Amino acid sequence: MTVEDLLVCKKQILKKRKPIFQIDQRHQKMNIELKCDYNLKMTMFLRRLIERPEDFSIGLRIDTPNPFADYTLVLVRFQGPHGGQSLEKDINNLHNDYHIHVYSEDDFKFRRKMASYKEKGDFNSFEEALLKFLEYCNIEDTYNIFDDERQRVMQFEMCLN
Repeated sequence: MTVEDLLVCKKQILKKRKPIFQIDQRHQKMNIELKCDYNLKMTMFLRRLIERPEDFSIGLRIDTPNPFADYTLVLVRFQGPHGGQSLEKDINNLHNDYHIHVYSEDDFKFRRKMASYKEKGDFNSFEEALLKFLEYCNIEDTYNIFDDERQRVMQFEMCLN
C-alpha cells in the first residue's frame, strides 16, 4: 500500500451532522472521522486562525494504531498563506501563498510525522480549498455537511462571471 493508494481510496464521513468549530487558543478547530476502504482510522481536520481566517489548514491523517508507524501520520494538508517558514516574506516562498503539503515515500522512509513535500495550491479561499480537498482525498460528503461552503464558492464564481 502506497501513500497514493491511501490518498485516493474512497472515504466516507461517519457522522451525519457537521461538527461545530471548537476554539483552541487562537484557532477554530474541527475533526471529522472518516471510514476508508483500508479499514484504517482516518481523520479530516480543519483549523483556522481567528484573527486571520486566510491562515488555515485542512488535512488528512491516519490515526494510531496503524500498520505503518506508532504515531499519527499527516498525509496531506491544504493550507492558506501563513508565512513564518521563511525569513524573507517572499511571495515565491510557498508558505506565503495557498499551498499543499503531500506526504511522500521519502517522508515515510525518514519516519516523518507530517508531509513535507510542497506544491502551489489551485485554490484561493478556505471554502475553495475545502471542496478541492474533498475531491483530492476522495471523501464522499454523503450527508451534504459542506453545502454552505459549496454555496459560497458557487456564489463567488457567479459574481465573477
